[in-house]
Amino acid sequence: QQLVARLTTITEDERQRVSRELHDDTSQLLAALTAGLRTLRDRPQMDPTTAARLEALQAVTDQVGRSVHRIAWELRPAALEAVGLE
Repeated sequence: QQLVARLTTITEDERQRVSRELHDDTSQLLAALTAGLRTLRDRPQMDPTTAARLEALQAVTDQVGRSVHRIAWELRPAALEAVGLE
């Protein structure tokens, strides 16, 4: 029983670490990418083809951000739900 409890604790700790890294580090990098894409897209005299490509890249970046957020949410420690915290 002690081994199972210890393995559960280790698993929860690792899930929390991965979730935090995804949320904090990866999301921060995606935010920087989004800002850079917007800066490029909003440049004066941007040709329409390049602007459209930047918009498409922005959409992909947004989708990746949503996926990272979903995965981080799914990795949150199950113990939080057990005590009523979501």
